[in-house]
Amino acid sequence: RELIAYSPVRLEPEPKPLAVVNPVTPANIKNDEELFLAGQRIFQIQNPTLDADPYYEELLRRDPDNISANTGMGILDLKDGKFSSAEGHFKKAIDRLTFQFTAPKNGEPLYYLGVALKAQGKFDEAFTAFYKAAWSQEWKSPAYFSLAEIASSHGDFVAALNYASRSLDANALNVRAYGLKAAIIRHLNRTPEAIDLLAMATEKTDPLDVRLMAEKWLATKDVKATQTLVTTLNAHPATIQEMGAEYAEAGLWQDGTDVLMKAVETAKDKANISPLVYYYLGDFAEKMGNTKTAADYRHQATLQSAEYVFPFQYEMQPVLRRAMEVNP
Repeated sequence: RELIAYSPVRLEPEPKPLAVVNPVTPANIKNDEELFLAGQRIFQIQNPTLDADPYYEELLRRDPDNISANTGMGILDLKDGKFSSAEGHFKKAIDRLTFQFTAPKNGEPLYYLGVALKAQGKFDEAFTAFYKAAWSQEWKSPAYFSLAEIASSHGDFVAALNYASRSLDANALNVRAYGLKAAIIRHLNRTPEAIDLLAMATEKTDPLDVRLMAEKWLATKDVKATQTLVTTLNAHPATIQEMGAEYAEAGLWQDGTDVLMKAVETAKDKANISPLVYYYLGDFAEKMGNTKTAADYRHQATLQSAEYVFPFQYEMQPVLRRAMEVNP
């Protein structure tokens, strides 16, 4: 009987792939589809020497209602925090997509319209856009996740749980949906169920996900969960801001406060805590009606060092704008 065998792998030489060539200027690309793809390729590979905008803009000059170009420009606007401009581009794309009462096969502009509307605080309109995007299988999971965030921010945890579950039905590896679902279940006073969900999600998706760590600490407050969360937040301080953004998006201001305060209390160097963390805390306090506490947190933010501080999240925009309003 043969117990073990080995055959060496012999690789045949392959011809060298063609080198990447930068596209010609937008006006010199005659085919509209190739013009869009040139911009999309620049955007996808994050080309450091070229921008996608001129390619989409040239296509929009030729055809102002072009679906692909409007969607592409809308996404670029979202990344730049230009939410109103993004909304206009997505609506143009949707107008053509839904002409003659057509149910769009492509849910991308609908989903991103919801993102632009939600970022502007237009929650009812965003809810409608996300719900329509959920008709498309490709966008079901992110759309239902966004619906769950809106429902959670309105305090409707029963509806939020339904939407978070639907998001996971469409994508069982959506780690953000697991974190949100665990928080919702905890707020429905079903903590043991939330702990079981977190254990499964940690094993199934990402054992290094900080939101899952934070949720486990909020649900259990045990020593091991505390140490895991604190060690991670100290080693990777940018994740503290990510926690702030995620809890803010779902309207879970007390949860966000608890996690951020834990990071502040256990920081090895209190002078090095980012002022952005205190601005999040101030915003959460104001949202919960504690104006005096909010003012104290915002004052503390002004005392922190601004060196190496970069507010990279678009969720920080309303937080900082509000801070400037109350203290010009």
